[in-house]
Amino acid sequence: MSAIVGPNGCGKSNVLDAIRWILGEQNPRQLRANVMEEIISNGSEFLKPLGMAEVSLVMENVSGYNFEQVEIKRRVFRSGETEYYLNGVQCRLKDITDIFIDTGSGARAYSVIGQGRVDQMITAKPEDKRTLIEEVAGIRRYKIRRRETETRIKTTRENLSRVKDMVNEVKRQMDTLSLQAKHAGEFRELSEESRRLEARILRARLERLEKKKDSAIGEKTAVEQSIAKSEEEIIHVINLLKKLNNQSLTTDDKIRESENDIYRTKTELQAKISSQDLIKTEISSIEKFIEKIESESALLGSERLQLAAQTGIKESALEEVGLELQKENIEIGGKEEKLAAIKAGFSAIRAEHQEIRASLFKTLDEYSSLKGAALGYEKELRDLYSKREVIEKELSEIELERKAAAEEIISLERILLENESKKQRVSESRDSLQAALSSVSDTQARKRDEYDGLQERLNESSSRLTVLNQIQANYEWLPEGIRNFILEHKGNGVLGTVSDFISVPEGYERAVEAVLGDKIKWILVEENAQALRAIDSLRQHSLGRGTFVPAIGAHHLAVSNGRLLNARPLSEIVSLDDKLSIIENLLKSVYMVSTLGEGLRMQSETEGGASFVTSEGDYLHPDGAISGGTAQPGVLERKREIENLKTVISELQSGIDNLSLEIESNELEIKNLNSGIKGFESELVETGIIDAETRKDIFNFKNNLEKLERRIEGINQNLEKTGVETDEKLQIMEDTRVKITSLDGEKSVLEQRFGDVEGKIQKAEEEERSVEREIAEKKVKCASLIEKEKGLIEDLTELERRIRDIDNRIEHESRNIEEKKQEKLSFIEKDKYTVEEIGLINKTITENEEKLQVMKNERNAIAEEIRTANETRETLNTILSDLRLRNNSLELDLNSMLIEAENINDMIERSNLSDIVSDLAGREETAEINIQEEEPRLRRLQAQIEKFGPVNLLAPEEYNKLEERYKFLNDQMEDLNQAINSLGKAISKIDKESEKRFRETFELMDQKFQEIFSRLFRGGEGKLVLTEPDNMLESGVEVMVRPRGKKFQSITLLSGGEKALSAIALIIAACLIKPAPFLLFDEIDAPLDDRNTSYFIELVKEIDKNSQVILITHNKKTMQQVNSLIGITSNRSGTSTVVSVDLN
Repeated sequence: MSAIVGPNGCGKSNVLDAIRWILGEQNPRQLRANVMEEIISNGSEFLKPLGMAEVSLVMENVSGYNFEQVEIKRRVFRSGETEYYLNGVQCRLKDITDIFIDTGSGARAYSVIGQGRVDQMITAKPEDKRTLIEEVAGIRRYKIRRRETETRIKTTRENLSRVKDMVNEVKRQMDTLSLQAKHAGEFRELSEESRRLEARILRARLERLEKKKDSAIGEKTAVEQSIAKSEEEIIHVINLLKKLNNQSLTTDDKIRESENDIYRTKTELQAKISSQDLIKTEISSIEKFIEKIESESALLGSERLQLAAQTGIKESALEEVGLELQKENIEIGGKEEKLAAIKAGFSAIRAEHQEIRASLFKTLDEYSSLKGAALGYEKELRDLYSKREVIEKELSEIELERKAAAEEIISLERILLENESKKQRVSESRDSLQAALSSVSDTQARKRDEYDGLQERLNESSSRLTVLNQIQANYEWLPEGIRNFILEHKGNGVLGTVSDFISVPEGYERAVEAVLGDKIKWILVEENAQALRAIDSLRQHSLGRGTFVPAIGAHHLAVSNGRLLNARPLSEIVSLDDKLSIIENLLKSVYMVSTLGEGLRMQSETEGGASFVTSEGDYLHPDGAISGGTAQPGVLERKREIENLKTVISELQSGIDNLSLEIESNELEIKNLNSGIKGFESELVETGIIDAETRKDIFNFKNNLEKLERRIEGINQNLEKTGVETDEKLQIMEDTRVKITSLDGEKSVLEQRFGDVEGKIQKAEEEERSVEREIAEKKVKCASLIEKEKGLIEDLTELERRIRDIDNRIEHESRNIEEKKQEKLSFIEKDKYTVEEIGLINKTITENEEKLQVMKNERNAIAEEIRTANETRETLNTILSDLRLRNNSLELDLNSMLIEAENINDMIERSNLSDIVSDLAGREETAEINIQEEEPRLRRLQAQIEKFGPVNLLAPEEYNKLEERYKFLNDQMEDLNQAINSLGKAISKIDKESEKRFRETFELMDQKFQEIFSRLFRGGEGKLVLTEPDNMLESGVEVMVRPRGKKFQSITLLSGGEKALSAIALIIAACLIKPAPFLLFDEIDAPLDDRNTSYFIELVKEIDKNSQVILITHNKKTMQQVNSLIGITSNRSGTSTVVSVDLN
């Protein structure tokens, strides 16, 4: 158990923040910062700002790792980049957090409690307090696995959906190709039969044509001899044309060659431009390398200053030893002078004794000196062996780093190729979706135009219907007085007008209105009394005149019941309400005729009372009067128009609804396509970022690889130098041992002689021995000082050697910087030269294009000469035309034969019948064929083939491939369904295990919390309660406490000390059930008094048996109980210094 102590502001809490940060904390606010870059030192009055922050944590006995110690490291740079290392090897954040998962340790675990946050453990939300139980139960790993499994299920379902879509698409294609394959088979059979018959016909025609041609050629030969001389001039002109054509071809070749030269020059220009870009990249890389080397040189300079300071300290110590040795030698001289005075009185024995004694001391001095030297050499050898082990370990680690870097480069290059392939696939998919989007958008635009047209028609019809309904409902076609009367009294005995109770088939409206006339405006009332009252009302209020028809008690008109054979009564056409029997009687005597003439004829043939009407409204009255002409649409036509408008509106609304569904469907498809395109574009951006980052990583790893190579070279040199030094020390050590053995023998002899002589003069030498003892002690002290002096000299030598090594490394780095600067200058010069070359190439391109234009002008001149020669030849042909008239007949026949033969051969070639025709040569079946009979048969076959239309001849092969793919996709669907079921079972298993562990741990925590709470409060009661006992996987945890002498109450009503003690009880209960590897508490005891601090320390000592406990504290009582104190002090602004004290 350790305590971190120190004054306020010295950096104690920074230790906890640093550990929390290296454990994976990602929220800068948890580290008392706004952004992560703020944890990097900005320097002070004496210190420069740093470019990065780094924390290392070394642990022992880490399970799962075959190392005595495991070191984790985290770095953050001002650019925002973060790096993680595990035993010096770069890794992921997940690799770090996996070490601590389910151990109780972590950035947000109960093992690390920040300053002033102890009471948050019990005042937090129930869901947050649940995480403490989960940490103790060790189910975080299960929750992570569950999230990963859910993600895999989601991914698998998406893959299954895509596979189903692909299966449906393949099935649709198979259905289409099945029919195409069948058509292709029939098409091939007919085509083969047609080709065979066509080949036989063409071969027969060709053979018969050859016979005619041979006969014509014989006749033509005699005729041609007479015109051969005349053709010589034409031949001369033709030769001239050939010459000119050859010149034209030569000029064309030169033009093409010139164009090729221009193309090659432009290609070279593009290569130079690319080379220029590469040179700029190299210059930038060299500048970064120089900056890095200069940074390393600065670190070496700092190390050299430290070594120089140590050298000064050693030199001061050496000077002090020299002064002390000189003082001791002076004292020895005084003692020896005193001894000489004592010895002056002795006889020859004394002289012999003195001689032997001097020899013995000399031997002892030399022996002691050699012994001290041997010890020094052994120490140096141990240091050299240790140094060699360190160098070899470093070399091994660097070799591993180099191998890892090389493998990483290969991996990254493979990723780069895969990313490029993915980029191409995504780009093609995006283009496909964009084409589909364009098609759907065009369709959508057409649908919207159609929708707008229907909506406009609907608005017009609805507006017209509203107007007509208003006219009809308000009786606006009636006089104003009558209209107001009906509207005021309708429902109170007034039923409406006659038109309200008549239903007329379409086309008969004008006929009915012509017959009824003003009767259609009659007002229908319930009885005669109401009709009389209505007339009085009209007269009283001067509202005009009106005709009222009582529905009850109306008189029936006497009409003839006879029926004309060729005319239909209007009463059978019109549908009337029962209340209008009077109108029905009127219509029975009216007949529909097609024309007035027909009505006049019928009226003359009938006796009395009959009248006739046409569909146009022309009316023949019973008295012989005739009404006709044009009139405005009446009330019945208006009713018909209302009914028609309702039908039209219903149809338009249906069309609009259908279009709306189609537009919505298209909108959804457009949205999906846009989403897909956006997704593909995001993937393209992501692949671009991955590409850039991968290239950057490859560049960094290659630079790192070069640096490792240089470090290996330096280490090998250092290792070789250490080996040479070791061999030299071993040789010196061996020589020293030989001398020590020899001196040991001499010492034994002298000691024997000295004992013999000393026995003789023992009594006389008491005083002398006393002096000699003092001298011996002084000499021994001198010998010790000499050894110390030798050790300091050797230390100085070693420090000077290390300083020289650093100077050599600084010089080496300086040379590297100078070389890189020279290399940079070389690239700059090369860039300048490249710019000049680009200018020369541009100039060459301009000159070549000018030469090309000259050659094109020459070609045009030759073309003009060819045109002139052709005109000359035409003139000569005109002069010779009279001669050739004699040969026209044979020439035309022969040409016709040749053209026909060529046509036949062309047909053979175009129809790809050459092989078949060749096989038929000379066969009797060709000679005997009747072409006039076979050609109609061939045309019938070709007509049958034409009816097939476009035929996919590859359909059978494509169908077989699709069938294989359909089977493969079905297998994939089955595998994906099995995978989803398997993953679902895994989640169920994880949930069961998590629920079991949580329940068991919750019960243990509840018991242990009650126990610890009672110990801390010396009574009282504390317990844990689930907020949702039936939902163990999601239930929160609430803490209920009752201090001694009080009742159960809300946590918020407790005092600060009670809250702290309750939280401490909860934390210690967790630590006792599942000890964390280490615990770090920042001023957790601050709210406690001395008595409660003692209780707290007792419990912490129990935890200390299984965990490493570190307390940040100002409490003296806590300091007295710990095993060691770690003092934090700040000598200068911006720095913290550690001073440790082991209290045991």
